[in-house]
Amino acid sequence: MAEIARLRGVVAERDADLARKDRQIGELAETIGELRRQVERQQHQIDALLRRLYGRKSERFDARQMMFEGLLDAAAEGNGADTAAAEPALPVAAHDRRPGHGRVEIPDHLERRVIEIDIPEDRKICPKTGLPMVYIGFDPSLKMEYIPGRMLVNEYRRLKYVSPADPAAGVSIPALPYFPIAKCKADSGLLAHVLVSKYDDALPLARQERIWEREGIGISRSTLDDWTLASAEVLSPLYPVLKAEMFAQCQVLGSDDTPVDLLEPGRGQARTSRMWACLGYREPEPSIVVFDFTLDRTRDGPLAFFTGYKGPIQADAYSGYDKLFAQPDIIEVGCWSHARRYFNEARTSSPIETAEVLGEIKRLFAIEEELRQAGVGPDTRLARRQAESRPIVDALFDRVAAIQLRALPQSPLGQACTYAMNQRVALMRYLDDGRLRMDNNLVEYLMRRVALGRKNWTFFGSERGGRAAAVILSLIESCRCAKVNSWLYLQDVLRRTPMHPEERLVELLPHRWVPGPPVPDRIVMPVMPEMPHPVRLAQQL
Repeated sequence: MAEIARLRGVVAERDADLARKDRQIGELAETIGELRRQVERQQHQIDALLRRLYGRKSERFDARQMMFEGLLDAAAEGNGADTAAAEPALPVAAHDRRPGHGRVEIPDHLERRVIEIDIPEDRKICPKTGLPMVYIGFDPSLKMEYIPGRMLVNEYRRLKYVSPADPAAGVSIPALPYFPIAKCKADSGLLAHVLVSKYDDALPLARQERIWEREGIGISRSTLDDWTLASAEVLSPLYPVLKAEMFAQCQVLGSDDTPVDLLEPGRGQARTSRMWACLGYREPEPSIVVFDFTLDRTRDGPLAFFTGYKGPIQADAYSGYDKLFAQPDIIEVGCWSHARRYFNEARTSSPIETAEVLGEIKRLFAIEEELRQAGVGPDTRLARRQAESRPIVDALFDRVAAIQLRALPQSPLGQACTYAMNQRVALMRYLDDGRLRMDNNLVEYLMRRVALGRKNWTFFGSERGGRAAAVILSLIESCRCAKVNSWLYLQDVLRRTPMHPEERLVELLPHRWVPGPPVPDRIVMPVMPEMPHPVRLAQQL
């Protein structure tokens, strides 16, 4: 009996040891699984960074590549569906063949300089008859030439008058016309050129300084900076009018933001400020653009900017908009490009599942492109969306929900599914309103323009500079929407804004702007207070 008890004790110890080892194996398996998930996340981050540095920036998805790799066939077998039934869900649009560029057309409005090419004088005599050759015409060859930008000098001559009967009565001289910046050597055309070069052409002031040096004109970048800030102050009365016009006239607003470094005195390093863009749509095209500058990315920025607006706003899922969208008069509209981007980033780790989702989203965008090219109105657009897009969207979200059950929450695919399901209501809103857009891509394009400028001029030198940039960019991008030449617009409104009645400033907004008359060669101005005669003044001195 003692031996049996001893053997039982040995067996119990071995069982306990085996149980302990089983627990250790389980813990190790969990650790290995977590390490694998961590490696997958890090590999996904590495792939995303490599694509951002060296890969294509386009997110275009071609279903034929997935078919070539056999991934769609595998997905169809795994889902219990045949390949023939899956093929219609992934239509492949034919590539548009662009026409050749052809010959360059020479505009008629360009200045012509005639250069005559003649034959020698001895060849103007007929060698057979000895008579002079008769001129019968010419054979033209047109070539476009470039002469570096011309800097003109406007010499404003104030004509002075004196009484012939009473020279001591003083000199009558007219007042100077209004100039955008007092005691400044730059007229409105040069100021407009500086603003357009920096904010429309992304040409920083340091490069503009070097360009003027090649022309033999010395304008320092500090002077150009002073001109820019002063011009923004001249144009600043138009900013609140433009914003109020956008809130009143536009049916839908789109919003996005991008970071910009800001230098602060005494800080020792740059801080990250924000430039926000708001694009207003009037069926069917974008109409007005208003930029806003904030020192940070808190929710107070959107709340303050959209104060007084009621209607739909399309934006990404940034949490800073949550309090804004919680207001009863604001309607949140999601962006399908943002939802699609998450699935596109998960293609490396989950190619089969993402191929299904990306193919369906491509069908939705194809319907929108067809409607855009047809130029239909909101009612027709709404009917087509209800008939064709809604069944695709409903089936797509059912599929995403099924994928979400299998995907790890922290994996790229799981995050893509979570984003789509959390934004489901906002993403489906465009189906119920023909005025709404499916994506927010046009606003993101505005952000690219800011990013391009930021890459060149690097940072804002002050908070005043950031707010000046918001004013100037708002007017320039609104000119682009209204198809207005930004230089012609700015050089005109720089002269007219301070003298224009405040209640009629809406007339100077880009979409309502009517060019004023050019500066004439002769200007009639009120007479200044009588000046003492030069001789009399000299005697007094």
